[in-house]
Amino acid sequence: MSQKVGLRLPRLRLPAAGVVAVLTAVMSGAQPVAAAPGDVIADIVVPEVYVDGSYGIAKAVAYDGHNLYYAEFGGSTLHRIDMPPPGGPNEVTGHTDIPIIGAIGGIMTIAYDVGRDKFWAVSADGTVIYLIDKMGLALRQFAIDQSTLPGTCRQTSCSPEVKIAYDRTDDTLWYSPDTTRRVYHFQTTGDLLDDAVPVAANPYFDVDVPPNDMNAYCPVGSWASGIATGGS
Repeated sequence: MSQKVGLRLPRLRLPAAGVVAVLTAVMSGAQPVAAAPGDVIADIVVPEVYVDGSYGIAKAVAYDGHNLYYAEFGGSTLHRIDMPPPGGPNEVTGHTDIPIIGAIGGIMTIAYDVGRDKFWAVSADGTVIYLIDKMGLALRQFAIDQSTLPGTCRQTSCSPEVKIAYDRTDDTLWYSPDTTRRVYHFQTTGDLLDDAVPVAANPYFDVDVPPNDMNAYCPVGSWASGIATGGS
């Protein structure tokens, strides 16, 4: 049985380090953990130092079955570390920096694709989807014009800060701008103009409309930010 590993890398609270919080997961080949969804099971102290602490907000985190990978907010470096033991805070082991080549302006989030053994990534401004190999080479796949997205996230506009998830069940990508009320669904291949191609059967879903309405759990409003799927 293979399930997802989810991560949360909050803002750096100390000048010299950040903390990665590993959310509940059952790793391929590992023993199940006794924790509820959303519980923090391990903390990791990462070695990066930031003049501006906002850059320590790591939106890009992925697990390939062996290692954890992360990148800073709009970062141009893919960091690889060993999977930590439960508990912590734990010091990082196996830390390797991999420069990302070809993603101008950096990336915001990544999603691991086990079939291709690569990472899908979205640009820091939310307009380009890349496929990045483990050596850091980023190849542009297609572009997304947020102004043309149906409903523009059911907001005045879509945020340039975007999270993505890869769905192996149908080889598609889910695209979730920050605080969106609408999550978009794209093919992994663009059209002849290298523009995004919506999935015809279900091009999006709304998180403020039943059955996906989250208002019961989010009294201040039903919005989505991060996103994950059950298939890698």
